[in-house]
Amino acid sequence: MSQIVNLNTFATGHGAVLTWINQQLGKLGLVVKPSFDLQAAKSAHTDCACPHHGTSQCDCQIVVLLVYGEDEGPVSLVVHSQDNHTYLSMMAVPDFNKDDTLAGQIFKALRYQNIQIA
Repeated sequence: MSQIVNLNTFATGHGAVLTWINQQLGKLGLVVKPSFDLQAAKSAHTDCACPHHGTSQCDCQIVVLLVYGEDEGPVSLVVHSQDNHTYLSMMAVPDFNKDDTLAGQIFKALRYQNIQIA
């Protein structure tokens, strides 16, 4: 059974958060690859109404990132932004809170901290 672990919330759009994630995980030698982008997926469907805003013109974004270690992975991260707030979560694996695992490294690097991202 999958579990979602909320890692962090930011008072900014997704672009700055994606940059921060890449910087934080890059310092650990981890590879981050995007696997889904909501805005790119819906670009062919111009008449889709946003469930949050009720129109096709919205700032919502969902990006799924796959994170790989040297011999492990992937671990999935979900970046969801709406109304200039971004929520970061990880699809949990059983050992996500153990420092010596890939999920543990990601959890430690990205979990809630009082971070200001512009």
